[in-house]
Amino acid sequence: AYPAASLLALANGANDICNSVGTAVGAGALTMRQALVLGCIAEAIGAVTIGPFVAQSIASGQIHVAAFAGSPRTFVLLMLSS
Repeated sequence: AYPAASLLALANGANDICNSVGTAVGAGALTMRQALVLGCIAEAIGAVTIGPFVAQSIASGQIHVAAFAGSPRTFVLLMLSS
Protein backbone atom coordinates (compact mmCIF):
# COMPACT_ATOMS: atom_id res chain seq x y z
CA ALA A 1 0.00 0.00 0.00
CA TYR A 2 2.88 2.39 0.72
CA PRO A 3 4.38 2.23 -2.79
CA ALA A 4 0.96 2.93 -4.31
CA ALA A 5 0.34 5.79 -1.88
CA SER A 6 3.77 7.22 -2.63
CA LEU A 7 3.15 7.03 -6.37
CA LEU A 8 -0.23 8.72 -5.92
CA ALA A 9 1.36 11.46 -3.82
CA LEU A 10 3.97 11.94 -6.53
CA ALA A 11 1.30 12.19 -9.23
CA ASN A 12 -0.84 14.59 -7.21
CA GLY A 13 2.17 16.68 -6.32
CA ALA A 14 3.22 16.90 -9.94
CA ASN A 15 -0.29 17.85 -11.02
CA ASP A 16 -1.29 20.26 -8.26
CA ILE A 17 1.95 21.98 -7.39
CA CYS A 18 2.27 23.64 -10.80
CA ASN A 19 -0.35 26.21 -9.78
CA SER A 20 1.56 27.03 -6.63
CA VAL A 21 5.15 27.14 -7.81
CA GLY A 22 4.88 27.69 -11.55
CA THR A 23 6.00 31.27 -11.23
CA ALA A 24 8.96 30.35 -9.01
CA VAL A 25 10.09 27.70 -11.49
CA GLY A 26 9.58 30.06 -14.41
CA ALA A 27 11.64 32.74 -12.68
CA GLY A 28 14.42 30.28 -11.91
CA ALA A 29 14.04 30.49 -8.13
CA LEU A 30 13.26 26.74 -7.95
CA THR A 31 14.31 23.89 -10.20
CA MET A 32 11.69 21.49 -11.53
CA ARG A 33 13.02 18.80 -9.19
CA GLN A 34 12.75 21.07 -6.14
CA ALA A 35 9.19 21.98 -7.09
CA LEU A 36 8.22 18.33 -7.51
CA VAL A 37 9.74 17.34 -4.16
CA LEU A 38 8.03 20.29 -2.48
CA GLY A 39 4.74 19.22 -4.04
CA CYS A 40 5.09 15.63 -2.86
CA ILE A 41 5.84 16.74 0.67
CA ALA A 42 2.92 19.18 0.69
CA GLU A 43 0.51 16.58 -0.71
CA ALA A 44 1.59 13.97 1.85
CA ILE A 45 1.25 16.42 4.74
CA GLY A 46 -2.16 17.50 3.44
CA ALA A 47 -3.37 13.92 3.13
CA VAL A 48 -2.22 13.03 6.64
CA THR A 49 -3.54 16.17 8.34
CA ILE A 50 -6.78 16.82 6.41
CA GLY A 51 -7.59 13.28 5.21
CA PRO A 52 -9.40 12.25 8.40
CA PHE A 53 -11.70 15.29 8.12
CA VAL A 54 -12.57 14.34 4.54
CA ALA A 55 -13.35 10.79 5.64
CA GLN A 56 -15.51 12.15 8.46
CA SER A 57 -17.43 14.35 6.01
CA ILE A 58 -18.11 11.36 3.78
CA ALA A 59 -19.18 9.25 6.75
CA SER A 60 -21.45 11.97 8.17
CA GLY A 61 -23.75 11.82 5.16
CA GLN A 62 -22.49 14.74 3.12
CA ILE A 63 -22.03 12.27 0.29
CA HIS A 64 -24.94 9.84 -0.05
CA VAL A 65 -23.08 6.55 -0.09
CA ALA A 66 -26.32 4.54 0.13
CA ALA A 67 -27.15 5.54 -3.44
CA PHE A 68 -24.23 3.38 -4.57
CA ALA A 69 -25.04 0.34 -2.41
CA GLY A 70 -25.81 -1.74 -5.48
CA SER A 71 -22.65 -0.82 -7.32
CA PRO A 72 -19.71 -0.11 -5.00
CA ARG A 73 -17.31 -0.20 -7.97
CA THR A 74 -19.06 2.84 -9.42
CA PHE A 75 -18.66 4.67 -6.11
CA VAL A 76 -14.96 3.84 -5.96
CA LEU A 77 -14.51 4.94 -9.57
CA LEU A 78 -16.28 8.24 -8.90
CA MET A 79 -14.23 8.90 -5.76
CA LEU A 80 -10.96 8.18 -7.58
CA SER A 81 -11.86 10.33 -10.55
CA SER A 82 -12.79 13.43 -8.56
